[in-house]
Amino acid sequence: MGKISRIEGKIMLKDSKVKTLCIVPARGGLIRLNDKNTTMLNGKMLIEHTLDVALKCFDNVVFTTDSSELMEKVEKYRSHKNFIAHKEPAELATSTYRVIGVVRYLFELYSDLCGSDGQIWMCLPTCPLRTVEDVKVAQALLTPNVDGVMGITDYEYPPTLGLSRDKDNLISDWNKLRPWQTGNTNIQDHTGVFHSNDAIYGMWKSHFYKMKNFYSGKIVGYHMPRERSINIKTELDLKTVKMIMEEWNYGSVSQ
Repeated sequence: MGKISRIEGKIMLKDSKVKTLCIVPARGGLIRLNDKNTTMLNGKMLIEHTLDVALKCFDNVVFTTDSSELMEKVEKYRSHKNFIAHKEPAELATSTYRVIGVVRYLFELYSDLCGSDGQIWMCLPTCPLRTVEDVKVAQALLTPNVDGVMGITDYEYPPTLGLSRDKDNLISDWNKLRPWQTGNTNIQDHTGVFHSNDAIYGMWKSHFYKMKNFYSGKIVGYHMPRERSINIKTELDLKTVKMIMEEWNYGSVSQ
């Protein structure tokens, strides 16, 4: 029997393997943490950790950037037949332009690489602790019965215990149930909440074509622990990832 696949929301049988396209977007000249994409982590640049995983998991990988320097840094990957490096046009290289806009732009250019009924994926290079196993498990969750899959992790602190602060620096319960006023502040008594960890997003090509994002529709969450879900945005995040990689000997050049 052929493999189950999907075209325009219909489940069908097909003999060929579902093709996958992964987009890895990396911005140059970052405001919050400059040059982080080329920061060395356990013998590799930050962007290399994601590219090495992606090339083992997807049929085609498109690395995209607005930076000529980063284009030069990934030159060695051009020897991979399934790798493409794409220089973004100037109109996409602004601090206000969202990454999903870049993905939409590349989807129009390269969607043929995932066939007529394939899948489109995105892995942000700022999440270098995701593993090949993480990607494989997420891929298995993208069945014909769902529209997409998203990497998620736990909030460190229940949002229901959040506090608001007014212009006079006076604090009050953010939650209308007022847990701080009622004494209901035991973390275990509050329902856990998750958030996207930006490590991996995936969707059927047909559904992404209609929705133009990875968030709308019937989306399955792939839960990852917080230590593998770190999204490097600050110097503290970077230091934490360095410490974890050194302790685990994760992603070293010898692996």
